[in-house]
Amino acid sequence: MDWISIISELTKRGLTQGQIASACRCSQAAISEISTGKVKDPRYSLCQALLILYQQPAVQPRGPLVATEPAKAA
Repeated sequence: MDWISIISELTKRGLTQGQIASACRCSQAAISEISTGKVKDPRYSLCQALLILYQQPAVQPRGPLVATEPAKAA
């Protein structure tokens, strides 16, 4: 899956580009440039945050979004 598809899926889940950016600790403009294909190779830390956010279950957040590591099985 490419970055455009990941951002598109996140917006289909109800997140705005601003919320995605906040969760990934980047600017909304950075998310916009990735989603339009202007930036094809985003920085590694942003890619990690997008993947973590993408892998989280689709739930409606009650507070600020922050991409966190998935819980590890004991």
